[in-house]
Amino acid sequence: MHMQPIIRPMLDFGPCVRQILQKRNISASEFARMMGYKSRNSIFRILDGEGGHGPRQALYDRLTSEDMLSLTQQERRELFQALEISRVGLVAFLNNRAMRELMMDVFMEEEADEIRVLSMDGRKAHVDGLYGSIDHLKEIEITITGCCDRQILTQLNERLTGKNTTFRITHFVYTGEEELIRNISAIQPLLYRSDYTAYAVEPGMFSRERQRLYRNNMIYVHSIPYEGRQYDRAFVMADKGCFLALKQRDAGSISQLDAFFKQDAMRMRPLKDDRNEGVADYVAYTEECLRMEQSRTMYTIKRDVPLSCVQTDILSQCVLEGFAAAGIAPQEEIAPLLEQLQRVHNLRFENHFTKRKPSHMVFDRAAMERFTQTGRQSDHFFAFRAYTPQERVRILTNLREQAAENPYFNVYFFKPEYEAPQMEIALFEGMGTLMAKPDTNYNLMGEHTETIITQESFCACYKNYYMQDLLERQVTDKQETLDILDQLIEMAKNA
Repeated sequence: MHMQPIIRPMLDFGPCVRQILQKRNISASEFARMMGYKSRNSIFRILDGEGGHGPRQALYDRLTSEDMLSLTQQERRELFQALEISRVGLVAFLNNRAMRELMMDVFMEEEADEIRVLSMDGRKAHVDGLYGSIDHLKEIEITITGCCDRQILTQLNERLTGKNTTFRITHFVYTGEEELIRNISAIQPLLYRSDYTAYAVEPGMFSRERQRLYRNNMIYVHSIPYEGRQYDRAFVMADKGCFLALKQRDAGSISQLDAFFKQDAMRMRPLKDDRNEGVADYVAYTEECLRMEQSRTMYTIKRDVPLSCVQTDILSQCVLEGFAAAGIAPQEEIAPLLEQLQRVHNLRFENHFTKRKPSHMVFDRAAMERFTQTGRQSDHFFAFRAYTPQERVRILTNLREQAAENPYFNVYFFKPEYEAPQMEIALFEGMGTLMAKPDTNYNLMGEHTETIITQESFCACYKNYYMQDLLERQVTDKQETLDILDQLIEMAKNA
């Protein structure tokens, strides 16, 4: 997805209009007459940043549709941005924009062409591997302070993936409001790894001097080879995409730093919680889902029908036939397993539609159309058979009825011009924000990964984005939603 460049300066709507008028040598009074306002005060109030959003929106609509000022494309973007800043405030605007970039997996910052590592051994500087040769190492412990750079962490993840070496990655991430979303966006390449632990370095947690320790953009590596001595290395980011490699030393040379890190980590909150860890089967997984969902307000972005919105009897048949065909368990073991799944799933299904707490779900229409044609969700459990056309009709009909009649169950679709996010994300209010890569098969022992961001500030930013930006501007209204569901039901009938 192509993102428009950042527009500066970031003006409110009134000053932005005034700036455009000044470029054309048009006075406020002349502009009021041009636009047909009976009272010049109406225009003056807008230009001075007074009044509500309605008059600003009306003026914006006229300026962009009637185009009496012959606006350039740049000016149109500036006006749109200024209108949004006036509507939600500058801090919320910046957070909302950062949240969109995070979910679209688009990183706005300029990236270096390559990561360079320069040695400091007294000889001429040369490009070196950031982590040296990994293949001969039994274990590597990596501690990162700062370094919230998407390219660096992407290359690190690529370098570590597919190796027999055991890794332990500890990352201290600054979570001040001005950097929070950007930093979480940057750590996406590592976020879903089970060997990656991130701690939130919150503003004011330490003295200014100690705080610098966690914002100095360094990587510390403790290497344990199969044979030979253990050793430590440290790298400091000297410039964008450029690290200086400090001289390799015997193990323990950074032990005091390591002691600081371990001591301070006890005061910090983990930034994420891996739900898959320790979940050995689907019953345990669905029980954990129930614990998260039960009696909570939810703000969800989902490509298509979530498993929890599928009727229990339909799911039971998919499990019974799918598990048998996939050889997941012997026939005599499927019945007790199915009984447990039915119990938990029925509680999840009822919770969705009977709890007196709001649930908001935004779907991608294209993904929902694929579901109606194939009977498979974008995150369809690998061991479940596809839903039959009749089952799809029942699933969609129930969604339609709930969306029409249940005041606590709210369904939306992204507008056609709004590209669906590159991840699935849901806020379970009071618990955390779950993030998962879409198009996974929920093989808990395989590629499926998801994590929960427990940072309260991030959850608040996501909720504000969801309510202020997404629901206000990017999704269908109730009648449009019901019309789309009617069309999907017809498609399922004819599948």
